[in-house]
Amino acid sequence: MQEWTEAKQYTDPEKMAVAYLVKYYGNQKIEYPINPFKMLKDEGILFSLMDFKKLEGVYVPASSLEDVPLVGINVNRPITRQRFSAAHELCHHFRDSDKQISCPIGAKNSVERFAENFAVALLMPINELRAQVNKRKNSNRTIRGLCTRIRTS
Repeated sequence: MQEWTEAKQYTDPEKMAVAYLVKYYGNQKIEYPINPFKMLKDEGILFSLMDFKKLEGVYVPASSLEDVPLVGINVNRPITRQRFSAAHELCHHFRDSDKQISCPIGAKNSVERFAENFAVALLMPINELRAQVNKRKNSNRTIRGLCTRIRTS
């Protein structure tokens, strides 16, 4: 895909996620669960599951035009967290492509919070959440059903 230069203009991670979904899917229907690993690949980002002890993930920008950006995701975390980390690192690719970012487990600075909120909005778009909740209003398993459908925890 082409570089998404507009991403750095967003100050709201939820709006950025919605804009990216529009860019990514175009006129196609969004497929659930959203596959952040495919998004990384489609954006030309190499990713690997790695045996991190204190990190959720890392983003390493390309060092030249011939190079590719890299993402490492903690293999020791549940798949739902790995999916979240993939979406989180995708945000760093769009907003922080000029620097390497390490994401320690439990980190909460403003850069990390923005990427976390982007990941949430990307994997669980609010319009889809509302539609699914409305379908399941009378069900005791609403949250569990939603988590299964969108593969989050």
